[in-house]
Amino acid sequence: MLRNINQPKLCNCTQLAVKKINEQPPRSSNPDRTKTEDAWLRARSCSAASDLLCFEQNKRYRLRVTERHQQEADQCQTRFRIHQLRDYNHFALR
Repeated sequence: MLRNINQPKLCNCTQLAVKKINEQPPRSSNPDRTKTEDAWLRARSCSAASDLLCFEQNKRYRLRVTERHQQEADQCQTRFRIHQLRDYNHFALR
C-alpha cells in the first residue's frame, strides 16, 4: 500500500511494521453483509502527499495512454494509405 514510507508528510510519526506485502489490496469484512458482499475494499485515509502522488501517477498514466492511442492511430492511418496505394496501383495497371 505504501511504496516509500520515508517520504515527507506521508506518515504522521506512527510506527509502522510491514509484516507481509500482498499483490492484492487490503480487504475488510463486515458481519452484517452477505457472503457475496463480504469482501470490500477499505477506504484509504485522506492525505495531501498521497493525493498528490496519485495525481502525478494518474497524469503520467493518462499521458502514456494518449501516446499509445496516437501511435495506434498513426499506424492505422499508415496501413490505410498503403492499402489505398495498392488499390490505386492495381487498377492503374489494368
